[in-house]
This record gives sequence, C-alpha cells and structure tokens, in this order.
Amino acid sequence: MSSQCQAITLKGAQCKRKVSTNCKFCKQHSEFVDPSPVQLPLPVQAPQSERISNVVHGPRTFIAQIPVFEEQPHPEDMCTFKNVCGEYICTKSKIENCRFCEEHQNLFNTHEWFVEIHSHNFVKENRSYLIFFDRHIRTTLYFFNQMANISHEFIQFSNTQGCNKIKNLHEEWNREKFLNIARGPYHNLTENFFNFRFSDDLKQLTSLGKFFNIDARISHEKNKVKLEKMKVNLLNEIFMKDPQPQSNKLQSVFTKDICRLVNNFI
Repeated sequence: MSSQCQAITLKGAQCKRKVSTNCKFCKQHSEFVDPSPVQLPLPVQAPQSERISNVVHGPRTFIAQIPVFEEQPHPEDMCTFKNVCGEYICTKSKIENCRFCEEHQNLFNTHEWFVEIHSHNFVKENRSYLIFFDRHIRTTLYFFNQMANISHEFIQFSNTQGCNKIKNLHEEWNREKFLNIARGPYHNLTENFFNFRFSDDLKQLTSLGKFFNIDARISHEKNKVKLEKMKVNLLNEIFMKDPQPQSNKLQSVFTKDICRLVNNFI
C-alpha cells in the first residue's frame, strides 16, 4: 500500500504528504472526506391524483350521421320481416299465400305457436281458483316475463293481433282481479295481508305492460339507436398526446373507419 496521500491538488498533481494512520489521505485532506457511505436521494413520485394523463379532450374528428327513420314504400312481392325499429330489412320474395320468405315464415310459425300455446296454458292454469294463491302470482309473472322477452318479435313479424292478445290479458289480470281472488271464499286473505305479501310482485307485473305496445316499443328502439350513435360520436373527441415532450401533435384514438364499424354493428 502506498504511503503517499492519494488526494489530487487544485493544480492536478498528487499530494506529496504521507497518509495518516488507516487512511488513504494525509491529515489535511482526510478532513474533507465524509466517512459515512453516500446515499443518493430517491426520486420523488407525484401522487396518483397529480399525474398528468396523455389522454386529452378535443374537437370531434368527424360526425357520424344520426339515423333518420323514414317509411319507404315496400314492394308487395317482398318479405315483410322488419327489424326492431320497424324497418323492412329482408330483400327476399314472399312465398305463396304468406307475408314472409321461407326463412322468416318458419320463424313466424315458431313465434306464433309459442305465443298461442303459452297463452292457452296460462289461461287454463289460472282459471281454477282452487290452487294456492301464490301460484296464481308466479304463473302470471312467469307468463308475462316470457312474452316480454320475445316482445321484439311482435314488431319483426308485424304481429299486432298477437301483441294485442297479450296486452288484453295483461290488462285483465290486474291488481283488482287478484285482490278479488285473494279475498274470495277459496283463499279468504285479508287486503292488508295481500298488500303486504304481494305488492312487489304486482309492481313488477304492472311494469311489464310497456312491452306490449308496439308503437311505444318501436319509438323506444329508435331512440336507443340514436343515443348509441351519439355515444359513438363522443368517441371522436378523445385524443392522445405525442409521447415526445417537445411535440404538440395529437392523435385521434378512434378513427373514422373504427367508428364506422361500430356504427354498422349497432
């Protein structure tokens, strides 16, 4: 080990003094050495709420056209199948003595059978007042939930007659009718118990009525499509900043092609 001080003077030459005991430097230069290990300060991270996002809001890059639903004349020889907005969408010819092409006629036959058979079973089962009253409620809710789930088919097949049948059944099996059954000699339930036990079920039953008005359902579906188109337009306002700090360029996240595909899917 060298006995000469390892310090470098301001002129760039090595110090000529001898080192102190157990040190690489002379007594004078050892005073400038911090014996403790050097610790670099840790980088300070900004709180999560203060971090700046690269996503920014800007003007729309383009505007997707909001759909306009216009009634167009429909050729008499073409299938009358519709979408949920009431627009004719099938370009195939009708089969003889029917309103639909072969494919949609088969679907209509299944739809019609489903409505008729379930309506028949519902009326048959609820006709008897000897069953438990709870079963009246369960049967009724189950039936009208089934019809609500296929209510779009009434529009697609222009099945006004079938829809009106379900609507009339819904109006018939109302709170007053159930209350009369409950208070009758077979069940003998008090009105207070009836209101306490079945009020939620009857509210649910009442809410299902909106599915059996074709005109209202078509209007709702049209408004829903328009709303979805507007939401897609809002996507065009999202931009990303260029990652280069000196750049002010913005890149649209949703391009016209992407939004067009979304619109077509809707």
